[in-house]
Amino acid sequence: MFWFNFLLVGLLLCLMWAGLLLARWATVRQREQYWKLGQLSVLDSRSQRMADVARALRRMDADQQMLDSLQQVLRDDLNRIRALDPSRTDIDQQLQALESPVAPLSREAQGGGAAVATEPELTAVQRQIQQALGVFTELYRAGRISASQWQTARDRLQELGIRVTVNSCLLMAQRAIEQEDGVRAVSYFSRAERLLNMTGLPAQEKEQKKRELKQERERALSQRSLLMSAASQMAQRVP
Repeated sequence: MFWFNFLLVGLLLCLMWAGLLLARWATVRQREQYWKLGQLSVLDSRSQRMADVARALRRMDADQQMLDSLQQVLRDDLNRIRALDPSRTDIDQQLQALESPVAPLSREAQGGGAAVATEPELTAVQRQIQQALGVFTELYRAGRISASQWQTARDRLQELGIRVTVNSCLLMAQRAIEQEDGVRAVSYFSRAERLLNMTGLPAQEKEQKKRELKQERERALSQRSLLMSAASQMAQRVP
């Protein structure tokens, strides 16, 4: 009887120990699952923001070095998602999308270059550039890019914002001239001139843009003079 009770107690202790081990294993597994889901959520959110920013910057002819650093981090994150969740079937398409061509912004401005033709579009582009700066800042704080890469991105984004805004002002001034809206055209010329007097663009590019601005102003004044002359001649012919 003693040995039976001893074995019974031993068996119960073994079962309790096994239960504790099983509970501990389940807890560890649950924690790992929560950690993996948290990692996937962070990676998914960040990769989507990076993909949107990369697509927008490619449309604006952004600096290739800056784009390369962003897209490399994006590739790493997508591969990390696939490693955490091998069942994901969308990762290959997202990786392929990084190499797919995108429709560029308008090139109709004097001298070419990325530009948009309306104020709402320009506001959207400026917002995208700010979002890009936010993404690069987030990557720097997370240790995914170096301080020099972040500084380069910040400077290139500042240049890009000025460049696209100046090009867009020239394009919108052209449209205003076509619509015989001299007041609006002058307003866009003045806005472009103020931007060109700020720091941000390389000296050579700044001088080129100033020449383009001068040419467009002269063309606008010439066209306005011709219109006024034609209107005067028509008025003289009226009996």
